[in-house]
Amino acid sequence: DWIEYMLEYGPVIFFVLKTNQRPRAFYYIILISFLVITNNLLKVVYKIPRPFWIFADVKAYACQKGFGSPSGHTMIAWAMPG
Repeated sequence: DWIEYMLEYGPVIFFVLKTNQRPRAFYYIILISFLVITNNLLKVVYKIPRPFWIFADVKAYACQKGFGSPSGHTMIAWAMPG
């Protein structure tokens, strides 16, 4: 989904264009790309379903078609320095 990628890479692209921190921005682009690829591979390996796929009483506010775990947001938050 292009919106998800723009939310991930958009701040880095903005950082590159507005500052002179290209090596640091390159590091973040490589890091985020590695995490997105790793996360998608782990989701295929583990195949942990989302809770609303299993339990009828759990209502989904947004319908995601992919597996739910491991969390990509958690992986990126854990890996970001600072």
